[in-house]
Amino acid sequence: IFHDGGWIGGEKDKEYIVNIAKVLAASGLSVCSADYGLAPFDGKWPIMLDDCKKVLDWIIREDISQTYKINPEKIGVLGFSAGGHLASLLSTSPETKDKINFNVSFFAPTNLVNTLGHEGENSEIVEEFETRPRLHNFLEKAVFGSTYENNPQLFRTSSPFYLVSEI
Repeated sequence: IFHDGGWIGGEKDKEYIVNIAKVLAASGLSVCSADYGLAPFDGKWPIMLDDCKKVLDWIIREDISQTYKINPEKIGVLGFSAGGHLASLLSTSPETKDKINFNVSFFAPTNLVNTLGHEGENSEIVEEFETRPRLHNFLEKAVFGSTYENNPQLFRTSSPFYLVSEI
């Protein structure tokens, strides 16, 4: 489970995450709620994704999977907002998608290009950015270390939307 927080905040032991983990564990699943580096304090993109990849690699390690009765052939990820974005990236990125069997993402931005208002239809969040341009500027620079105008490929490769492939 990956927490929300806009890549700049949040924590793995929020009450709602603990409650979800308890429900899943009660149904017989092994559950891990993970923290990840937060921008700009711990670094910038892709530190968050790299941390999530480390969690995935840790979970499927033979000693860990045996200790916690985890079937490394049946790994799922769940996330909320920024955590859902990270879970979705794990599920679509070429180097990790074969390790993930299912993904449940709540309120996850999947197309950062569109979400940030650079292409496509406007959404409520785009309207919020338009009325508060500093928020838009902060998100791009603090989290991703660049603006879309300076590095459009960064925002495309950080968007699960552009990584989905046909089965």
